[in-house]
Amino acid sequence: YRSTAIVATVHTAGLTRLFGADARSKPGVQMYMVAAEFKKDPAGTLAKLAAIGYGYVEAFAMAITDIAEFKKMVADAGLGCPSGHFAFGFMPTEKVLDDAAALGVRYVVSSVLPPDHPASNDLKNGNVGAIMQLMNHLSADDFKRMAAMANQIGESAQKRGLQLAYHNHNVEFRKLADGKTGYEILLQETDPALVKLEVDAGWVAAGGADPAALIAANAERVKLIHFKDFSTV
Repeated sequence: YRSTAIVATVHTAGLTRLFGADARSKPGVQMYMVAAEFKKDPAGTLAKLAAIGYGYVEAFAMAITDIAEFKKMVADAGLGCPSGHFAFGFMPTEKVLDDAAALGVRYVVSSVLPPDHPASNDLKNGNVGAIMQLMNHLSADDFKRMAAMANQIGESAQKRGLQLAYHNHNVEFRKLADGKTGYEILLQETDPALVKLEVDAGWVAAGGADPAALIAANAERVKLIHFKDFSTV
């Protein structure tokens, strides 16, 4: 699948606000989706997003070289930044949370959360292809390890006044040997108080699941939602 549209991130306090949003409610955009434009013209890109009608951005922290500068540019553009994607699992958790606190986000989101697996070191060494192969062949035990990691990160985050949210792709919805999906294992093995959800509806659908049903079934845990379209071309 290939994403063909921008990702909109909706920051909500619950589904009531999402589906009964008033005129003041505005969507956000994940900065990863405008990475090329931002690299060329950081302040100008943020200003254009605000002019389009976005009210928020979700930071892609791995691409931010100066947190204080990025935070100021966001504020100058009149945008909010309630959440960000962070490199949990690839950098020390405390360093990641330090960056999140400096950025001033409320939700710290795992862009990708690899299990504690020897192959995970490949991404740290620059082998992105190897880590993607790992993520496409996760076992039930791998998902249980991911859940344990998420609980630990979530606990550390809450001690700093932050809230962890798990962002999915399509790999979590593959049926495993026991008939369960990885996402089902993550939901069962994580503490709902420590690990909230950022549901990427596009990736859920790409994985063969029903985004609306998933969101409705986990309404209390869903704090952010990504919308995108996909093409099979």
